Amino acid sequence: MLVGGAGGARTFGLAYDAANPQFSPLELKSGDWAKGSGQVVVDAGTADKGHLKVGEKVKVDTRDSSYLGRVKG
Repeated sequence: MLVGGAGGARTFGLAYDAANPQFSPLELKSGDWAKGSGQVVVDAGTADKGHLKVGEKVKVDTRDSSYLGRVKG
C-alpha cells in the first residue's frame, strides 16, 4: 500500500532536533522520537490513513534509495 498525499502526490520528510525541541512545531502523540538509522516517525494523519502502528516496518523512499524503517512514533 502506498500512503502519500492527495491523489498519490509525494509527501516529504523533515528532521527533528531533540536537543532543541523548543524550536519545533512538531508534537509526538505516541511512541518515541527516532533516535537512530532505520527509525521513522510518521504524522498522525498518515498513520491513520495507512493503518500504521508503532513498531511496524514501513518502506521509505528517498530521492536516491529506499529502505525499511521501523515506526517509533
